[in-house]
Amino acid sequence: MVVDSESIDDNNLKLLKLIGQSYEVLYELIKIGPQQNKKPVDSRTQICLDCRRIIETQYNKADLSIQDIASKLNVNRSYLTKIFKEYTNMSPKQYLQDIRMKRASQLLENTKESVKVIAYSVGFKDPLYFSKAFKEFYDKQVLKKKADQRSVLLI
Repeated sequence: MVVDSESIDDNNLKLLKLIGQSYEVLYELIKIGPQQNKKPVDSRTQICLDCRRIIETQYNKADLSIQDIASKLNVNRSYLTKIFKEYTNMSPKQYLQDIRMKRASQLLENTKESVKVIAYSVGFKDPLYFSKAFKEFYDKQVLKKKADQRSVLLI
C-alpha cells in the first residue's frame, strides 16, 4: 500500500513538473512573438526582469540558487541582489521564497495533493523543512491549512 501512494506521489510530481515546463515554453513563445510598442529598458531593469522571469519559471527546481541565476545573467551575485532589491524592495532570495510559498498555498487550497508532493513541486527537498518554512512565512501550520481547506469543501 505504501508503494502505491509513493508511485501516485511520483506521478503527481511529474505532472506538476510538466506543468511548470509548459509555463516556461509559453513564456518563451510570448517572448519571441510580435513585439508591439515596446520601449527599450536599461540594462539594470532588464537584469531584474530576467531574474524575476527565471525565478517565476524555475522556482520548482530544488537546486535553483541566486548564484546560479546571477551566473545565467552574467552578473555578480551581490550586484544582482543590490539592483533587484532597488527595484522590488526584496532580495532575490526573498522573492524566490515568496513565489514558492504563494504557489504552495495555492496548491494546498486547490488540490488534494499531499504536503510531501506539494513541497517537492515548489522546490523543497525536505517536506519537514517546507512545513517549518511555510509556518514561518504564513504563521500557520501546513497541515492545519490543508485541514481548513478540506473542512470548507465539506460545508
